[in-house]
Amino acid sequence: MKFGVFLPSHGPAKSPQAVKQVAQAAEQAGYDSLWAADHVLVHQRFSDFCLIETFVTLGYVAAITETITLGTTVLVLPQREPVLAAKQAAAVDQYSNGRLILGIGVGWMEDEYRYLGADFRRRGRMMDEWIDVMQVLWKEEQPAFKGEWISFEETAFEPKPAQNGGPPLTIGGVSDSAIRRAATKGIGWHPIQIAPEEVAAGVAKLRAWADGSPRTVIFHARTELGEQADPEVTPMRGSIAEVNDLIGRYAEAGVEHMLFDFNTTPTAGAIQDQMERIASDVFPVHQTS
Repeated sequence: MKFGVFLPSHGPAKSPQAVKQVAQAAEQAGYDSLWAADHVLVHQRFSDFCLIETFVTLGYVAAITETITLGTTVLVLPQREPVLAAKQAAAVDQYSNGRLILGIGVGWMEDEYRYLGADFRRRGRMMDEWIDVMQVLWKEEQPAFKGEWISFEETAFEPKPAQNGGPPLTIGGVSDSAIRRAATKGIGWHPIQIAPEEVAAGVAKLRAWADGSPRTVIFHARTELGEQADPEVTPMRGSIAEVNDLIGRYAEAGVEHMLFDFNTTPTAGAIQDQMERIASDVFPVHQTS
């Protein structure tokens, strides 16, 4: 099992200083990865999802860390312009020397799509085309593309990402469409906030639809050590012994990379305390190279 941390680019601890503190503490403690979420303009009823922009955050974190993997969990790709998103991802991959994983999904906030002038109803089809656009830009020396929404020819796209062919794509979401997309267009599946039994059911579909090709599973879990956490919103909770048991259940379901999300924790110092407890008491039980 590998372990990652959700950066405090949103939540009560949100600040550039908190992002820096958590990023550097996670790398020092031996975490495998750091992750940032994505929302741009949300309705007031979802103000908890206001955050520091994703690519800017990861570009900053690339400059203040050295080896830890960076990822998006997840970028709402169809509400972004895909050529620009490809350019931004390539830049982060360059600045991080090839440390980016691009987690992408279709999202769920219809209001946000409307605010950004994007098409919520056709977001699945757009997602597929946007992925193809990015792959062309990252891989081809003279990129050309003709799709339903995007067309270009006789173009130059430089610099390419540091990783040959571009950063690996993981696909968020729990629908059959999302899992099939993870099997056919990504290197893995990126579910959020579901029970081990639901993960296992999704992994069975992922493996069947991948037709024998290897696929990784990265699981994003809201986390809070202690007994006070609400079980309806915090699947990874309780004592260290209970957390170890839960991680074991997720590992049996097929999770290979566990992402701890402390976004209900009020301060960067409190996040760091929980991170360090997990590193000392969970890593020796489950961590793999």
